[in-house]
Amino acid sequence: MTADRDLTKRVAALQGNLDRAEAMFDAAMQHAPSGMALVDLEGRLLAVNPALCRLLGRDQAALLTMTTLDVTHPDDADADLAYGRRAIQGEPADEPLDKRYVRPDGEVVWGRLTVVALKGPDGKPQRLVGQVVDITEQKEAELELQHGHALQRIAGSIARIGGWSIDLDDDVARWSPELRTMLAFPQDRELVRHEVLSRHSPADQERILAALDACRREGTPFDLEADIVNFDGRVMTVRIVGERDLDRRRIVGAMQDVTESKLAAAVTRRLTEQLATTLEAISDAVFTIDRSWQFTYLNRRAEVLFDTHRHRLIGTDVWTALPSIVGSEVERAYRTAMTENVATHVDAYFCEPRSTWVEEHIFPSDQGLTVFLADVGDRVRRDIAQQRLIDAERDAADRLRELDRMKNAFLSAVSHELRTPLSIVEGAAGTLQRLRGKLNDDARAELEDALVDQSGRLAKLLGDLLDIDRLTRAAPGASRQRIDIADVTRSAVATMPETSRVRVDAPSKLIALGDHVQIERIVVNLVGNALKYAPDGEILVKLRKFAGDRILLEVHDQGPGIPQAELARVFEPFHRVDEDHPQPGTGIGLALVAEFARMQGGRAWAEGGDRGAHLFVDLPAASRSSVFARSKIKRSTTARS
Repeated sequence: MTADRDLTKRVAALQGNLDRAEAMFDAAMQHAPSGMALVDLEGRLLAVNPALCRLLGRDQAALLTMTTLDVTHPDDADADLAYGRRAIQGEPADEPLDKRYVRPDGEVVWGRLTVVALKGPDGKPQRLVGQVVDITEQKEAELELQHGHALQRIAGSIARIGGWSIDLDDDVARWSPELRTMLAFPQDRELVRHEVLSRHSPADQERILAALDACRREGTPFDLEADIVNFDGRVMTVRIVGERDLDRRRIVGAMQDVTESKLAAAVTRRLTEQLATTLEAISDAVFTIDRSWQFTYLNRRAEVLFDTHRHRLIGTDVWTALPSIVGSEVERAYRTAMTENVATHVDAYFCEPRSTWVEEHIFPSDQGLTVFLADVGDRVRRDIAQQRLIDAERDAADRLRELDRMKNAFLSAVSHELRTPLSIVEGAAGTLQRLRGKLNDDARAELEDALVDQSGRLAKLLGDLLDIDRLTRAAPGASRQRIDIADVTRSAVATMPETSRVRVDAPSKLIALGDHVQIERIVVNLVGNALKYAPDGEILVKLRKFAGDRILLEVHDQGPGIPQAELARVFEPFHRVDEDHPQPGTGIGLALVAEFARMQGGRAWAEGGDRGAHLFVDLPAASRSSVFARSKIKRSTTARS
């Protein structure tokens, strides 16, 4: 019994020690700054500390449902398994395992993993304890450094540049791998300074030694070019730069193979000279402007075109130098080419400095614009002359067509107008002849009256035709004199039939400057037209002054009016608004009104209205000369027939 009690005490003591050890482990694990985890031999996470939760971006509950492979980057899974197996088998780890973990949002973090196996009483591993240190920033810095070194090697290879240094204490020179490659010298052999120096010409050797000596003694940096024969026998031109580094007691520098760039520069120089020679010889004007719109080059032809020397334009912006193109099609073409990087073209525009027409082709580049200008003045003048001939031929053809139309209208109107009075005259005369001595006085008087009326109608028609003929043949103009146009209007209206329908609204006296006969004809024709086409209602004849020295004659009837489309043709010769109107007419009366008005220094026009026709004539008052001022009243510029 005593032995059992002693054993029980020892077991209790051991259990207490174990509990205290586990409590200390848990406390250390929870407060550890790096991530820690307790893992079974299958890789399942049994316990994790807050630091590991923060590193992996997951809470404790989520991690305790996962294995180590669940949070490991797929590319590092095999290495992770192998590292765990070695810990279980008791193999010592030479170094920790750097591996990647994947957070829930896909972000990859780096951790440095150390694993220790916990053994049971039988000496076999039962659990694994892992510690993970966050080395993400360290890894990113290493990768950035590796990337920088790689870029440096690539850049050195592309630029054919290599580094060198000379120790100021032991005078030993060191050469970068890139420089050895450029000189075609083996990487595994020692390269001493005099071997490289001997590859230069004696003159270049003196320049290089003098530069090195000044840099060593006075700290003077140097940058020079020299020819060198590399170890493959190829002659190169190299650029050598160096400066003193007192902190490290050395001279550091670089050597760059500039052979190809020197050759390219020489070729470019020759091409530039050839291009300049070509541009100076061509007949087109050429200039270039940069992206700040300043001239950078002009050839001789451009100097002639702009009538100035190139040194006055180079460095000046194009808008200041050529103000005439601001806001024009040329400016729009320049800006389109510059902003949209497309070639543009201006067919022809007038260039003011030389008073000629030019054609422009604009080509964009990274540097700005190149503009070619060709003098197309002769071509434009030929085109203008040719267009004038075409327009003249078209106008002549239009005139011939109009004359033909007027002829046909004239023949139709005159034949109709002549037929009725001639028939009446012929009938009345025949009756008088046939029944001579047999007619009573009333019948004879009726026939004689008909002969007189119709003869008067024929005389008026012939008079109108003769007036039209004289006007179209440019007969002498009107004889102007001071007349009382109000009195002329009243007298003319009084002689017309149906005067009761005509109301004259005019001042008692209104002096105009014009031809008495022609103004009377204007009134008679306007009122006669209204009586003919507006058989009912009042006809208003109105006279008034306007614009200071102008007189406006207006005739307004109550008839059907004039269609809007016909207002422009009302005063054309032989034109009738309604060809089928029962009242006869030739279309001559209103044409004479328009022409007589023009001869008085005025004009005639028609306007639409709510009812009836509105005809206007503008005439000069006597207070001024025959030169008339422009009317200020609102009216149409069209005319009535």
